[in-house]
Amino acid sequence: MTDSRDSRGTRHEHLGLLGLVVAGSAAGKKGLKQATQMAGMWERGRASGCSR
Repeated sequence: MTDSRDSRGTRHEHLGLLGLVVAGSAAGKKGLKQATQMAGMWERGRASGCSR
């Protein structure tokens, strides 16, 4: 059976989660829990006025 849908231009609902997993993996995190903890640190830093 062939898939008749055109895959070009498809936006996935979980793109933010995918980005988080990729960034966590690049930073050496070993799981989703560690990656989400890293994201929490970024959000706390942004809320306190840190731009990077």
